[in-house]
Amino acid sequence: MCPNKGWFENYKPIDSGTVLLGNNKSCQVIGIGSLRIRMHNGIENVLEDVRHVPKLKRNMISLGTLDNEGCGYKCDRGNLEIHKGKNLIMRGVRKNGLYSLVG
Repeated sequence: MCPNKGWFENYKPIDSGTVLLGNNKSCQVIGIGSLRIRMHNGIENVLEDVRHVPKLKRNMISLGTLDNEGCGYKCDRGNLEIHKGKNLIMRGVRKNGLYSLVG
């Protein structure tokens, strides 16, 4: 999920949909598309089916969605690694209780 419409490579407005956040607050989804992100190692990855949720304060990546796409992940001492097969595709570090993408 992403609050910034200008970051989408392609974008399709949608008329309905909400997401429920961890604090039980619901936010409206107003579009869907893909985002290109540059990773810690300079490689660019494209995330598909990203929801545009303007009321979010930060971007959010769902580990459950990545799991459904065939990725695995491990966390250890404030570090997060996400793998697809043998390839490390994302890295994160824990800050204030949340993992932030390194990239």
